[in-house]
Amino acid sequence: DMITEYVGIDNNGNYYKFIENGLNKYTIILDNYTIQNKEEEENYNKLPAKEKISYNISKIFKLINERDYLTLYSYFNEEYKRSVFKDEQQFINYMENTFFENNIIGAVDIQMQSDTYAIVDVPYKENLSTVAREKKIRIIIKVKDSMKFEMSFAM
Repeated sequence: DMITEYVGIDNNGNYYKFIENGLNKYTIILDNYTIQNKEEEENYNKLPAKEKISYNISKIFKLINERDYLTLYSYFNEEYKRSVFKDEQQFINYMENTFFENNIIGAVDIQMQSDTYAIVDVPYKENLSTVAREKKIRIIIKVKDSMKFEMSFAM
């Protein structure tokens, strides 16, 4: 069986996969941050620890830019969630007040604390303009098995 994959990118940099499984038979994957396939997981597992962290930071910002706050919330450390956000709505309010409509990541500073744990400073701005507003956030991230991770914001 021959499978052909087509990838489309929209104006916001979001990827869409069209997988041709046969004559006029397609599977469409509308995002590449919540749906992983076996090949992607195998490639991820081969990455060095620092690159896994970088991959996950990119995933976090895709979730932020898509306003998929509830999926993002699920990645937060449980203790952190209980101590910082009383509920999901408070988290959503925080996200809406902290991030821009669209967030462009700058050069991240990854400080590895162990093979699975890092502190990451992430500069981001609202667009590619040289006069765009800029902010920075510190993310604490722990890599787990099967492309999963746990995170918190340093506040």
